[in-house]
Amino acid sequence: MSDPTSPILPDEEITRFARMNASAFPYVVTALARECGRSADDAAAFVGRTFAPGWEEVRGQGARVAARYMALNLASGGADVVALTGDEGHAEVRAAGYGDEGELAFYGLTRDDLDRFVGTFGPIAEHLGLRADWRREGEEIVVTVERPG
Repeated sequence: MSDPTSPILPDEEITRFARMNASAFPYVVTALARECGRSADDAAAFVGRTFAPGWEEVRGQGARVAARYMALNLASGGADVVALTGDEGHAEVRAAGYGDEGELAFYGLTRDDLDRFVGTFGPIAEHLGLRADWRREGEEIVVTVERPG
């Protein structure tokens, strides 16, 4: 007989599987877009527009709070956030480890394909009255968020 105080599925195991599933999301969506004749940029824009309304709690809290939420998304997808800096007007996230070579090969994607998925944050920021841009610097993805004007 099982112990009624012991969970059937421990939180640690659920968390590990949730992170694996979350980290697969950009690969799967980007691969699906490609299979449907669309670009990685199209996939990112679609996901950004779709998820943007779910970020309402961030509205009006400035660039640093928005960047922190973006950092949480990158980290939950498997990246290592190495820096989060800035203030209400301008903030920056630096993340390493975004894009596993084995996963890229499994899904038939390039690093550039997957990097473009970071563009998801553009439509989200726009929805919030902010602007977000990204770039790759060596092994890091850098996301910059700023309040226009």
